Amino acid sequence: MRQTPPVAVPLLLRTGVFTHYANGAWAARRDAFAPLPEALNATHRLGLRGDSVQGAALLPVPVGVGRIDAPGRLERNPLGVVRITEAPASLEIAIGQDQASAAAPPNEDDLALPSGFARLLEKLPELARLQHADAAQRLAGLEAWFAAHFRYTLFIGDEARGRRGLERFLLTDRAGHCEYFATSTVLLLRALGVPARYVTGYSVQEYSRLEQAFVLRQRHSHAWAEAFVDGRWIEVDTTPATWLSVEEQAAPFWQPVLDLASFFWRRAGELRRDALAGEHSGAVWIGLALLLAAMIWQARNRLHTTRQPSTVGAGATAVAAPSAELRAFHALEQQLAGLGLGRTASEAPRNWLARLGRDGQSVLDTARLAAARRVIDALYRQRYG
Repeated sequence: MRQTPPVAVPLLLRTGVFTHYANGAWAARRDAFAPLPEALNATHRLGLRGDSVQGAALLPVPVGVGRIDAPGRLERNPLGVVRITEAPASLEIAIGQDQASAAAPPNEDDLALPSGFARLLEKLPELARLQHADAAQRLAGLEAWFAAHFRYTLFIGDEARGRRGLERFLLTDRAGHCEYFATSTVLLLRALGVPARYVTGYSVQEYSRLEQAFVLRQRHSHAWAEAFVDGRWIEVDTTPATWLSVEEQAAPFWQPVLDLASFFWRRAGELRRDALAGEHSGAVWIGLALLLAAMIWQARNRLHTTRQPSTVGAGATAVAAPSAELRAFHALEQQLAGLGLGRTASEAPRNWLARLGRDGQSVLDTARLAAARRVIDALYRQRYG
C-alpha cells in the first residue's frame, strides 16, 4: 500500500497486535471485530492505495484511528486492528486520526511473562534498578539501554538450527532483527511492571518521486512494542534505526524496473476505468503511450546514474573498469559495514578477515566467513599472483 504525503517519517502502520507469548511465538487475543464507529472529530487525513485479496484485507493503519472512508465493510477489534471486507480489488482509502480513539485498556494478559523470564532481571542489574522508578522513567531507561548496547543484523549464526533463546540475545549476542528487539522490549517492560503488547505492521520511510507517494514493500514489514504509560498506549521501537538500510541492501538491482512496471499497470487500470466511465478511448490510449514513453525514459536515466562508467569524456584518459574480484570485495565491504563489521581505512583485507573471525562470531556463521575468505583470497591472487 502507498501512503501519500505530507507525513512525518518513520510512520508505523499496524496490521496486528499480540498479547500472548509462548514457545517463541506470539498469539493474539480472540477478540471479536465490530463495525468501525465514525469519529466526527477525526483530523490529519492520510491516503492509502492498495489491493484487496478476494475483497478482504487487513488495513495498515496508524495508532489512534478515527474515521476511515473506504468502499467496503470496515471492522476493528479492541486492540486496534482494522480489517475490510466486501471491498473492490483496488482500494482507495482515506484515514482520519483521532488521538482520543484508544485501544482497549490493559489487563492481566498485558503483564504476563513466560516461565522463568522474570529471573532475567537478576542478570541485568542496569534494568533491575529501574524497578523503583515511575513507568515513564522505566520506559526511557529501557530504551537507552537498548540504544547503548545492541545492534541490528539479519544474520544469526546458528539460526538455521533453530531460533535463539531471548536470554542469549539479551546477555550474549546483543544483535538481531526487529522480532528479537520487539519481543524482548515487551517482555522486559512487563517484567518491570509496565503493561505492553507486541505489534506488527510496516514502517513508512521510502518516498517515490514518480508516484508522489510513500511506498510500502515487504521488506518494510516491521515489529515493535506498545506500552501503557501515563494512562495511554504509546509506540516503543527499540530496533536500531539502521535496520532499514540493512534491509535495502537485499533489494534486487532490477527493483526500479519492477517499480515502473507496477506503476504502469496501475495507471493503465485507472485509465481503462476512465474509458469505461465514458471518456474517449482514443485519448486513453494516447495517454497510455505517453506514459509508457516517459517511464522508459526514466528507467534509462536511473540505469545511467547507477552504472559504473568504463571511460570518461572526450580528450580524457580512459578509466579501466574494476575487476570482478575488486567488485566482489567492495560488495563484501558494503554488506558487512551494514552489520557493524566494516573495514577501517588502514586495515589490510586479511587483517580484517582475521578480525571478522574473532569479533563476528555472533553475526557471521561459518559459511559466511568462508565466503568472505574466498572473496579476499581471490582479490589477493588477482593483485599479487
